[in-house]
Amino acid sequence: MREPWFADVRSAIAFSASDIRYRDQAVDGMEGSFDVAGDLLTVQRLNVSRRQNNLSIRGSYHLPQDLRLAAAQDMQVDVALSAPELGDFWVKPSPDKVSGPLQLWAQVERKHGVVNGGLTVFASKLTTRDLVIKQLNAQCPIWNNAVYVNDFTAALNERDFVAANGIVDLAAPHRYRGRFNSSRCCARSVTRTNWLARS
Repeated sequence: MREPWFADVRSAIAFSASDIRYRDQAVDGMEGSFDVAGDLLTVQRLNVSRRQNNLSIRGSYHLPQDLRLAAAQDMQVDVALSAPELGDFWVKPSPDKVSGPLQLWAQVERKHGVVNGGLTVFASKLTTRDLVIKQLNAQCPIWNNAVYVNDFTAALNERDFVAANGIVDLAAPHRYRGRFNSSRCCARSVTRTNWLARS
């Protein structure tokens, strides 16, 4: 029987870089370390910093014997973003610049084709172009290949908001169902829409 291509792979990689620029974006520092032992690739740490903003990633991935199955392999990833000011990532004026504080935590694990985990996002006073979001909240646990949007709320001011909740199936054919609510103070109305598709 033919051995997998990664059978005798053993390696450890560490790197660091500073003062990184890409178009309008800037990063003060990036450093990380990776280990490979057989089919297991482990990201021990990957940290990206810009002033007081910090992005941290850790995780693992099982290399496939058949590269056509790469997207279905077992994996685990933890992501944490603490950004007191997202606008620091832009070094010059840009129409795509997003300003304001943002906190994000995500943990996702896929094992034997089943995905579990969760995502939490919190932001306030986000601005981009002509849009201002006074507060943004999102809580999305993931269980048994389904994303449960328990809460998604974007408040534009004291009265205007957009809110949604629902369930999205990650497995084909990706059935979903949920509810979308919006309120516009200028029209003094609330619209509610239920959607149901492929379920």
